Amino acid sequence: MPFRQLKSFLKILIGVQYHSSRIRKTRWISPSFPFPSDCWYWRIWAYKAGAEFVAAIEDVLEAYQRPYDPEYPVVCLDEANRQLIEEVRPSLPVQPGACKKVDYEYRRKGVVDFFMMFEPPTGQRQFEVRDSRTRKDFAYCIKKLADEYYPDCRKIVLVMDNLNTHSIASLYDTFPPEEALRLANRLEIRYTPKHGSWLDMAEIEIGIMSRQCLKGYLSDKDSVMAQLNALRPITCAHSEEHKK
Repeated sequence: MPFRQLKSFLKILIGVQYHSSRIRKTRWISPSFPFPSDCWYWRIWAYKAGAEFVAAIEDVLEAYQRPYDPEYPVVCLDEANRQLIEEVRPSLPVQPGACKKVDYEYRRKGVVDFFMMFEPPTGQRQFEVRDSRTRKDFAYCIKKLADEYYPDCRKIVLVMDNLNTHSIASLYDTFPPEEALRLANRLEIRYTPKHGSWLDMAEIEIGIMSRQCLKGYLSDKDSVMAQLNALRPITCAHSEEHKK
């Protein structure tokens, strides 16, 4: 959906809920504005909207609508985990006239965590696979983002949700004050509204990634990283147009 339509839709939703005195449950909203004919059934979890919610939405959408500027790249960050499982009995491969056969029993091998860094205008994806998702893991992810992936830009416009580890304090908790300040000065942070983390496009990319390359049996960190690296080289259909 174009950003202008999304912004208009959100304003209509906010107008419906702004004067509500209590949180309403799931409802079906059919706003009278030019949506595609098959989108009238948008299902919305309508929370009570206030000034803070509206301001955060406008802040994120403004960043998304900026013209592409390599000096100020817009990067979305989110994180997720994946349970590692191992086959107990070897699966039977695909054969002519027969599909692959997998036994329902499996062995748990722990959990692996990963950070997704996605730049919407260019379609570039970067991954950081970790053993945990603590403040220190977030800080090292930010350092790699600033020093390896975008070392030459002036500032990174970073869109992320309100998780308690997603803060400048995590940098000071991990690095010396001088290094933490240097990294903090490289960031322009835009937080999604509370109960509105779906505005973070990295969530969409994690969903795509989970469906395309994280299905099946993955028993260790290396196998997860190999699958993610296979998905990494992405070409966005609108990249050249945005760059112009």
